[in-house]
Amino acid sequence: MLLTSGYNFEGYEIISYLGHKSSQVVLGTGFLSSFNAAVSDIFGSRSSSYEEKLDSAEGAAKDRLVQQAKKLGGNAIIGIDVDYTTFSSDIIGVIVSGTIVKVEKKMPESEEETKRVPNMEYNLSLPFRISDVVFYNTDSTGKAYISLGGKSYTDKEIKGLEVSITFKTIFNNVIEFSNIAFVDIHKSDEDELSTETSSIELDNNIFKSIEAVSIRVNKCMINGQDIIAGSTAQNKEIDSSTKELWYIRKYHGNDAVVNAHKTDNGWVCYCGMENADNEPVCTLCGRSVETICFSSGNKDLDAFHLQEYLADITALNDAKEIYEYLQNVECSDENFKFEILPEIKKIAGMERMYGTMKDSAIKKLEELCQSEPQ
Repeated sequence: MLLTSGYNFEGYEIISYLGHKSSQVVLGTGFLSSFNAAVSDIFGSRSSSYEEKLDSAEGAAKDRLVQQAKKLGGNAIIGIDVDYTTFSSDIIGVIVSGTIVKVEKKMPESEEETKRVPNMEYNLSLPFRISDVVFYNTDSTGKAYISLGGKSYTDKEIKGLEVSITFKTIFNNVIEFSNIAFVDIHKSDEDELSTETSSIELDNNIFKSIEAVSIRVNKCMINGQDIIAGSTAQNKEIDSSTKELWYIRKYHGNDAVVNAHKTDNGWVCYCGMENADNEPVCTLCGRSVETICFSSGNKDLDAFHLQEYLADITALNDAKEIYEYLQNVECSDENFKFEILPEIKKIAGMERMYGTMKDSAIKKLEELCQSEPQ
């Protein structure tokens, strides 16, 4: 978890703000409760004990704040502020507050790193997901350099991967590379995986025309000794366009591979894991069923089509009525729930100051719906 009293992190960009939270810890000073505590005590050994207690309380409050951030899906906290308040002569409260955000590493501004493409395949038998491949420019020898990113669901260390990669170009050409090894694999505190770079022979023109990538894990090494082969029967192709997958991952994490949905026997999580009906959390990634917005599995039914509602919307009086109307629309479209509704709510909240903003709300709806993936 990244923490700062400032409002940004070097090398990262904030992709979503998840709310301002605070955590409190009450500290009993004990030895300071007596009026007879001498000045020499305050500046002597008792001062050190007091400082240790304050440090401990501040640390506990920060830990609680971090846990709140994790529950909200955040991986960083900005604007951290520490305050102290007294309740009596021997009780002090420590309050730590900050804004919980989700951040992503910025792509380097150099021309070296040029393309990040989502992986359109996953394997249900493995305790991790390979989410994307990062491409680097080909060099004068016709080589391209790639690295992989992903998410781990196991406490064990992943020591190596052997994968096969299939590239599909905009001209429907298919290029395959088998048994590419990645040995140096890093796992962050947030269980994000990243590999070292590996080189492949790839013409620069083909590199520029790559449209889709499928990464199949042949083998992986866990804890430096257990070699696991990915079950070919458990390989799954992602049944979405790259734009649709981008929306899913924007709202539910880079390890997401599908829209969560119900099945005859249970439910499928964003990570693709199939769970029984009575499972309260995903048995692979740990997502709670209470936090999941299930789609119907029918993209036409799930999608929000503005034209179907425009006549009713234009007959309303203001942005507040438009927002209340949209709240009652039955739609599991990720873009509708997490982007369209919040934007219209924001406009409706401005009407107290600026008067009716009906036209602004409709214009914003049209802009947001035009940006939906096709």
